[in-house]
Amino acid sequence: MSSPFEWLILLPFAGAVVAIVLPGRFRPGFGLVLTLGTFAAAGWMVHEVWTDGTQVYPLGNWDAPLGIPLYADGLSALLLLTTSAVMSMVAIYALGYYAPGEDAARWTAGRAFVPLWLMLLGSLNALFLSGDLFNIYVA
Repeated sequence: MSSPFEWLILLPFAGAVVAIVLPGRFRPGFGLVLTLGTFAAAGWMVHEVWTDGTQVYPLGNWDAPLGIPLYADGLSALLLLTTSAVMSMVAIYALGYYAPGEDAARWTAGRAFVPLWLMLLGSLNALFLSGDLFNIYVA
């Protein structure tokens, strides 16, 4: 993966799949690492937009009529960075909140939290990078 577009979308979705099969006690830390990685990719995207202007990424190297173009301009880069920052802060809080302890109901709910959290992060990133109404609907 050589583009921040790929990191911003694939990292959370692939991490959600991996988090489903991880043992419960490792999930909050794994989610935090992936959320911070997505935050770093959002910073990379902000840098790319700041230095080179609007970024266009044809998904799968297919052009517009057949492929799905992803776009990043100043507003979408700012939204990506803000979302990743807020999600990172909440992931830090969730690290302690869903820690194994005496509250069994919280621990049980925490097992599903990280995969759902990462899918939400990937969906928001895909939404902010979408270039047409159909992809906004899908995201």
